[in-house]
Amino acid sequence: MGQSSVLVGSSLTGPALMSTLSSVLKTICPTPTSPGALTSCETGVVVLGQATWLNKESNPEPGDLTISIPNASYNSTDYRDLFIGLLASAANASASGTNCVKKDWTIPPVLEPRCGQGCGPPPKVMKGSDTFCNMASFFDNQFYDEVKEQASQWFTAEFGFELGSMGEYSCDDTIGLIGDVLLAVMPEFDWAIEAGIELGQAACALNDTLSPLINKSKGLKSRKARSLEIDSGE
Repeated sequence: MGQSSVLVGSSLTGPALMSTLSSVLKTICPTPTSPGALTSCETGVVVLGQATWLNKESNPEPGDLTISIPNASYNSTDYRDLFIGLLASAANASASGTNCVKKDWTIPPVLEPRCGQGCGPPPKVMKGSDTFCNMASFFDNQFYDEVKEQASQWFTAEFGFELGSMGEYSCDDTIGLIGDVLLAVMPEFDWAIEAGIELGQAACALNDTLSPLINKSKGLKSRKARSLEIDSGE
């Protein structure tokens, strides 16, 4: 799972997100042509649907939520469906909890041309509120058998949203949300899932610690570069 997020808006969550994901992925990820043949998905960007984003004036705007599968390899329909099911469940789980926040929106009136005495009352501003959610923008599922040390099958997904970001996203909380779903789906692998949750939350904490230092380092390098330009007379 990635540490960055993507907006899914107020309507493309829950059952709608899971069913849309499953349907699209089964379209771009074909069944193997023969038993045991390694198969991959189409690698282009596909539109899942439209999510609502709020601009600076809190006006709703529709934008495309996209998905791409840059790297996948599976050798049966059962494994493909397993990967798709895990991805849909994990993505849906991440678009919940503290990653969702209620926001007010405003739709300005549509002003009509002047029409004389036949005009009705002036249009009113529409106002309301909805819950807007973010989900993890990157997922990587890997399957290991008892023979090879490296993964024998895998499924990587990347999500995107064209308009921008808004709302809240917690890497640590998202790891926990996804972990709860995986424990319910695959209780026989509880030891591996719990270890993965601990490792993921440690990675989130490390990123939270390092990001300010990295940004500060970039700022220092930028200031040094400007100083060199001044000293050299450029």
